[in-house]
Amino acid sequence: MDSPRIGVGVAQLQRAWAAVLAGEFTDDPAARKPADPAPRTSTRSSHRPSGQSWTPAAGERVIPVLGCHGQAGATTVAVAIATVAADTSSARVVECASHTASGMSNACVSELGVDDRGWATGTRDAGVRLDRPWDVFPSADLVWTPTPLDAPSGLTVVDAAWEVGQLLATPCWLTALATGAPRVVLVTTATVPGMRRLREAAELLGTGRMIAAVVGPRRGRWPRGTDGAGGDLINDLAGDDRLVEVPRDASLATQGLSPAPLPPPLLHAAAQILHRLSQDNNPDDTQDDREGTLS
Repeated sequence: MDSPRIGVGVAQLQRAWAAVLAGEFTDDPAARKPADPAPRTSTRSSHRPSGQSWTPAAGERVIPVLGCHGQAGATTVAVAIATVAADTSSARVVECASHTASGMSNACVSELGVDDRGWATGTRDAGVRLDRPWDVFPSADLVWTPTPLDAPSGLTVVDAAWEVGQLLATPCWLTALATGAPRVVLVTTATVPGMRRLREAAELLGTGRMIAAVVGPRRGRWPRGTDGAGGDLINDLAGDDRLVEVPRDASLATQGLSPAPLPPPLLHAAAQILHRLSQDNNPDDTQDDREGTLS
């Protein structure tokens, strides 16, 4: 007679997985770690107290990338920007989403493990480094600060991975970066809802600081009503050369990021974004803007 099945909740599975990570099921006593009394969903907050500031390394250039809505393609755009930048300097992407919501979970060619700060690290083509948290964050203020760079200079693309309004309501180093950086890349889709969310994000972050990356067809082929939903903002961005059309790739849209090289049209769009950022973004002038945090 079959034994009755016992229902297991998500919280129980999370605690069980935390126990596995802590070494509680290993035969080697030396490998066991002390049990963490805190729930794993509060998750490694001891690595970075709430509200801690982040100071980038000397010469480190930081580009914040924010999605205006879910599945806009912000992580893909962030990886593409870093890939283009890696031709001339070291580059990495720091994704601030919970581990369970990562868009980079299958993007690495080589996985390098989890560092002592809790970041799962890997690399992909062009030597781009990908850092993503190995835990779950109930709010943005629990996201740890990035691991310091080994190289004295380089580019860090920060994929904020939080809804803009929620992020701005949560004082932390990530909020300070989003509000203090001289430029911020906002990623949206060429849809009516996507344009509305772009306008809302622009109002919160400031239209003069933003570069819009719009995923979809070229502007002349946007679906009816899309351009109008963007209002004057779209015309202003296009007139200032701060609107970049990012072609939608069917494979990436259905399969997500993988170790495979990114398609050339996407890299071309990322190069345009990087060029626009380079025109007026001097790392020496922006270091002070990125230090500190709202608290």
